[in-house]
Amino acid sequence: MKKEKLIELLNQMTIEEKIGQMLQITADPFKLSNSSDTGPTKDLNLTDEIIYNVGSILNVAGSETVKSIQDKYLAKNRNHIPLLFMGDIINGYKTIFPIPLLQGCSWDLDLISEASSVSAKECGYSGINANFYPMVDIVRDARWGRVLESISGEDPYLGCLYSKTIVNSFHRNNIACSAKHFIGYGAVESGKEYNKVDINIYDLYQYYLPAFKTCIDSGVEMIMPSFNTLNGIPCTANTWLLQDLLRKQLNFNGIIISDYSAIYELISHGFATNESEAALKSLEATVDIEMMSSTYIHTLPDLIKSNKNLEEKINTSVLRILNLKNKLGLFENPYGNLNPEKEKTYILCKENRKTARKISSNSFVLLENKNNILPLNTKHKICLIGPYSNNISLSGSWSIYNKNNFGTVTLKDGLYNKLNKHFPFEEVCEILSKEELYNLDPSKKQDKSLDNKNINKNNIHSALDIAKKSDVIILALGEHYKQSGEGASRSNIKLPNIQIELLNSLLPLNKPIVCILFSGRPLEVSYIANNVDALLWVRISWNRRWKCNIRCVIWNCKSLWKIKY
Repeated sequence: MKKEKLIELLNQMTIEEKIGQMLQITADPFKLSNSSDTGPTKDLNLTDEIIYNVGSILNVAGSETVKSIQDKYLAKNRNHIPLLFMGDIINGYKTIFPIPLLQGCSWDLDLISEASSVSAKECGYSGINANFYPMVDIVRDARWGRVLESISGEDPYLGCLYSKTIVNSFHRNNIACSAKHFIGYGAVESGKEYNKVDINIYDLYQYYLPAFKTCIDSGVEMIMPSFNTLNGIPCTANTWLLQDLLRKQLNFNGIIISDYSAIYELISHGFATNESEAALKSLEATVDIEMMSSTYIHTLPDLIKSNKNLEEKINTSVLRILNLKNKLGLFENPYGNLNPEKEKTYILCKENRKTARKISSNSFVLLENKNNILPLNTKHKICLIGPYSNNISLSGSWSIYNKNNFGTVTLKDGLYNKLNKHFPFEEVCEILSKEELYNLDPSKKQDKSLDNKNINKNNIHSALDIAKKSDVIILALGEHYKQSGEGASRSNIKLPNIQIELLNSLLPLNKPIVCILFSGRPLEVSYIANNVDALLWVRISWNRRWKCNIRCVIWNCKSLWKIKY
């Protein structure tokens, strides 16, 4: 559609229709027989009229579902403006890749591009138009839970290289991107989630800004402000940050989209006294889309009556949204890349799993290898011990489209596939003790089935017996998946106590120990490293029908032991 037609469309819209385009909700109202929502949007007080004017939908996918929602929406939307479907494709859609932090350890732009292209195609065939990625926050405090999402970790130069590669890969497949979180989210005080951030101007420009500028230079369509305050002002309504720095200095003309309910949370920050003030301050800071709160739709119509200048700001925001829909070709084809046939044949196909395997085996980091114990000889008599020896929770906290770990191959099964023979294994204990699990999730205190979360004496005796008969112990340890991710900051970044107890029980045997470490963040592992013979850091999921990745780095693959800096 030509620009003139978009402006003509804008001019024929009512103010309610315009503001509706600035609202993003979940798909719950569209998936029911009527529009009365009972899902996450139930507290937003949205009428049918509002629901059928919203501009975008959050985290729903599947060609059949998306087509049904789009059809239902277009049938009731007066202007026939198609919905945008956005999602969080962080380390894969259905084919799961290493978490971004681990992908960065590959030092290979081609592999990262491959992974991004696979993710873009898979989510596109399933109906998603835009991705909330890359996450280019610089992170220098491993206590912060979302360090797992950072593609570059602590290095701004790598952030520039990796983010450009990711954005370009998604763009080649007609998927829009949203760089996040602008800015300094990874610098929260004490590593505490949603805490305040204080950054001097030099550090802001020198370290935290470069990757965002690279994304903008690469044509990124959206940028998401961070939840935190920056030097005392919430980023979501920080006029200097969003209008002066992002819009004017960096020449960003795309969409600024709030994080989940971040505009409403300006009240919690004490930066706004009510929803009306929160909406006004966010609009003045040029935030175009409000995600999962409804201050815009409920307060802006009245605010315009007393301040006509606001309508011009709304028009500018809505035109940006229409421009993105037009860029993606949705006015001509409201389904975007959606393709039911390719969804069936491409997602989790053999080639995609092969790509995942390749980037995985090039991402694992060898932290210790005493006396060159690795790679092991297949003639070694091994045993597998530890809570991650037969655990399917390997995907990382953001694999939201594969919540059930569909097709995950455990470490035990992968090694069986490699050796073509059974070997002894014993989990011994859970990832967390009962007490540690209660601290992580207080709601579990009423669950009596968790009383066996501590080390079982019978299990430890069994583990010691099989270890005595083996040449090498492979010890699978790591964090609980809930110990890293959003809202999962930790003051203690050591392994859970129950796993240290397990290691200590094996040490008197004086057997070589190869530790496979699963985590979503760097951990303080000095005690582990000092007491095992090899230490390999991983965090990856294995998809159905392909052999375990770890097998290629434990056996006969010497080149992978070179750590590049």
